[in-house]
Amino acid sequence: MVSALQHASFIAYLLSCIFFFRYISKDTQFTERAAYLFATCGLIFQLFPMAIIIRDAGYFPLENPLIMLSLFAACILVIFLIFSHQHRFAISGTFVMPLVAFAAASQLVMSEPHLGLPEALQSSLFTLHILLVTIAFSFFFLCACTAVFYLIMEDQLKNKKQGALFHRIPSIGSLIRLKNQALLWGFLSYTAGILVSLYWSTQLYGLSVLSGDPKVLVSFVTWLIYGSLYFTAKLGVMDPRQSSYAVIGSLFLIILALFGVGHIFPRNQL
Repeated sequence: MVSALQHASFIAYLLSCIFFFRYISKDTQFTERAAYLFATCGLIFQLFPMAIIIRDAGYFPLENPLIMLSLFAACILVIFLIFSHQHRFAISGTFVMPLVAFAAASQLVMSEPHLGLPEALQSSLFTLHILLVTIAFSFFFLCACTAVFYLIMEDQLKNKKQGALFHRIPSIGSLIRLKNQALLWGFLSYTAGILVSLYWSTQLYGLSVLSGDPKVLVSFVTWLIYGSLYFTAKLGVMDPRQSSYAVIGSLFLIILALFGVGHIFPRNQL
């Protein structure tokens, strides 16, 4: 049952990718609706296996790569669907859906781990922390996508070129507002995730968890970077072009840093 739904989810995401890329050259209502329909169907097919795995485990099995991939794909897809409908930003599906489809494809080749999650990490607070951080990085990814399209739009306006993408991308003003909104919601989600993690970690390990752990340092630096990106953009310290480059570069650097220190699980665990 789980395997069949995962395959159905991947197929739906793949079809959604095809229609979103088709949307670049053929901007029709049918193409757009089909792309959104298959994306929504894929999300539904993906949520059912997640629910089954969680029910069978009796807790949110964060040690399971299938769950983590499903969680990331579901978060970024839900945020994309909401923002895309609000801002008529269907073209961003050409960035989001390939990533979601890749996550779904990875689920098909991964095997479930034999080791369970330590009891200390089965806490609802730890699960909430992971969920909030995942939501935050989904917003940051959408923000980076918006920054890329802003740079494309600005370049086409400066060079007076109006290619296929020009008529599919929202206006410059809409892109700036969307980028700032994604930054704000990502920053707030990440802040909440850090606060939940600090409360849970200090309850479990005491104040010593705040010293000597590279994950704490990287998390704090990430929070500072995205807070700075939002406020400098909002206050006009950086122009939209500089802000766009900063957003794109920051996302890549922070992802590398987070994976480098094993950000997902706390110190001395797993």
